[in-house]
Amino acid sequence: MPVITEIADLKRICQRRVPRMFYDYAESGSWTEQTFRENTDDFSRVHLRQKVAVDITGRSTAMPMLGQDCTMPVALAPVGMLGMQNADGDIKAA
Repeated sequence: MPVITEIADLKRICQRRVPRMFYDYAESGSWTEQTFRENTDDFSRVHLRQKVAVDITGRSTAMPMLGQDCTMPVALAPVGMLGMQNADGDIKAA
């Protein structure tokens, strides 16, 4: 199993495993690709900090989602195009 420590590692794996036309489609934007570049630039400014040895006994992932209490609120964005990357990818994600 490959070691994945950052998004660039995932991109390299994807580039090797996915047909080139699908990889190129996912790694670009439509027409001028302005939105793609802006999103990439915005995400590059987000920095996550690792916290070690922090007391988490009082933490909870519970919160309301769409008006209902959820112990672990997880949702998927539209994934219909995921089928291009992996056979039945949208079904597997669900």
